[in-house]
Amino acid sequence: MKNITPYIFIILCALLQISVIPNLAIADSFPNIILVLILIFLIKNNDQAAILWILLGGLVLDLFSPTFFGYHSLEFTLIFILYRTILRPLLLDPAPPLILLVFIAASSLLGFINIILFRQGLSQFLPIQIIYQSLIGLILYIIISKLSKDTYRIKA
Repeated sequence: MKNITPYIFIILCALLQISVIPNLAIADSFPNIILVLILIFLIKNNDQAAILWILLGGLVLDLFSPTFFGYHSLEFTLIFILYRTILRPLLLDPAPPLILLVFIAASSLLGFINIILFRQGLSQFLPIQIIYQSLIGLILYIIISKLSKDTYRIKA
């Protein structure tokens, strides 16, 4: 059998997202760890790991989500496509301020997708969600960058 560690880690992160992360909410907002890790892999130019996270992380979140099946996989795929086509050419040398902008853009996009799909009004908590998720993403990016021996790729 091939190395199953990445698969177990993805499932554990998805279960953490479902069970623990909602308890860390600030003003009914909590970060989407799977999305944050997908963006980190994309920023580190590891598309293969990002696709694995999109497929498996999205599937596990979809299985336990009250939203329609395929929602998380669809939003993660959309972020992947937009990042690859629009943002990657602009981020030749990612610096923390640019990384923070990537997380802000992705969080904003997902917030507006939620508003459109679920016909909710513009939530007063959306800015809090965007800031909270973006800061968590930047912190995790910096930690993973420091822990990663290979500065260009995170091994999946």
